Amino acid sequence: MGKSKLLKGFILFMFLVLAKNLVVGCGSRGDSDVGTDTNVGIVSLIAGIQGVKNADKPENANVCIMYGSIVIGFTILGSLLNVIGGKGFSFSSLLIGLVLPGLYLYGAFQNKKLAEGNMIEA
Repeated sequence: MGKSKLLKGFILFMFLVLAKNLVVGCGSRGDSDVGTDTNVGIVSLIAGIQGVKNADKPENANVCIMYGSIVIGFTILGSLLNVIGGKGFSFSSLLIGLVLPGLYLYGAFQNKKLAEGNMIEA
């Protein structure tokens, strides 16, 4: 199975898990952020593995940018679901949840610039 099919399948799976948790989690239990916490944890782990694997390969920076963006998206979505679920908004939690993915994205964009610089020189 190709990497792109595997990646598309994984992303579809993550969104299905999120959708299931939105439907089930927003019910009587009131734990709507469980699904997003799980999603953020899984995607963060994969992003970290990809970041370490591709740290010395600037040509693969777009993969890291994609994973970093997904982690930031799930973090923001989790905060929104907390507000919708009645748990309130925690600015400090959102800020802390965005610091590491933000630094990760910064590094990925630095690698992308390096790759673009190498392409111009070649």
